[in-house]
Amino acid sequence: MSRRPLVITTEQLTATLVLTGLGLFGLLAGLLGTLGVTEPFDKVIHAAFFLAMAATLFFVVGRRALLASVLAFVVGVFGEMAQSLTNVHTVSVLDVAANAAGIAVFLLAASPTTHARRHWRARRERRILAHVYRRGSHRGGYAR
Repeated sequence: MSRRPLVITTEQLTATLVLTGLGLFGLLAGLLGTLGVTEPFDKVIHAAFFLAMAATLFFVVGRRALLASVLAFVVGVFGEMAQSLTNVHTVSVLDVAANAAGIAVFLLAASPTTHARRHWRARRERRILAHVYRRGSHRGGYAR
């Protein structure tokens, strides 16, 4: 029984490296320290961070926007739960809402590309089928 080799694209490798950097930033700023940002502006940082995380996960998981969004949201919820274990930060539902807002912006940006890709794929398949039927290849020969 032969196994197929694991193939990782350059896009996935780059996204994984960016995701690692985001994870380190989130760990250092979110759990171990603070950025010194006052209350209303930290929500902007949350939204931007989770927008970047969802966009990076989009490339890691093979351009699946919904899967990337769910993974980013789960990471955000677990991050807030982990903050309850530290004395530096407090758990905030508004932080989770800001995370969700950043992820929603990502979904709004990614959805048209996902829809367009499906549209062009279906269009290409229709053109191929039309060509096959014009040639008569579906009957085993050429049309006359």
